[in-house]
Amino acid sequence: MTDFIDIHTHKTEKEDNTFSILNISLPDNEIPEKRYLSIGWHPWFIEPFDLQQIRNKLEGVASNQNVLAIGECGFDRSIKTPVEKQSDVFRTHLIVAKMVKKPLIIHCVRAYSDLLEVLKKEKYSGKFILHNFNGNQKQIDSLLKFNAFFSISKQQMIRNLNLNKSLNHIPSERIFLETDDSIFTIQETYSLASELLNIPIIDLELLIKFNFTSVFGNGLVE
Repeated sequence: MTDFIDIHTHKTEKEDNTFSILNISLPDNEIPEKRYLSIGWHPWFIEPFDLQQIRNKLEGVASNQNVLAIGECGFDRSIKTPVEKQSDVFRTHLIVAKMVKKPLIIHCVRAYSDLLEVLKKEKYSGKFILHNFNGNQKQIDSLLKFNAFFSISKQQMIRNLNLNKSLNHIPSERIFLETDDSIFTIQETYSLASELLNIPIIDLELLIKFNFTSVFGNGLVE
């Protein structure tokens, strides 16, 4: 029986009673066969590659059965890679995600306007999860016009007091939790989220299982 869902992690070691989606950043060739995965081109790693290389590599793994989501992909204004290239690569992920009918895991740092611009231009209707989300209420409202879900980590809940104020503005049916690459366990993350959302932890477990099924379908978690 699964108690916890870790929607996005870079930790290769599994936690007890936890269903986790391990993220693999391309062009990494070490792709585990016995884990559920999200795979994509993180904006940090796209600079040396042309768009065709990126698309070919992504299409080569996107249809694998153990790949549940495409990404993490997206925008990061804290790096030197031109935002125009980041935008082209992100559009490539949208195309592939639609092709294989899988949700996206999105990385977005200081670039919500860039993300929203592409989503609007592409009229994107697929489901996507903003991983390690740390945005404000205005950004939540803008993203909720799309098929957006929001994954929160403990480190963001600790660091960002404004996020904690905004948490209750996220509809309960759009929330996920994650460990990302932090030192915290998913159980610790659930415990803090339970306090901030004023939801008993058992109810939070059931809520996130429901949300998981709405994005990924039945049969993966019980």
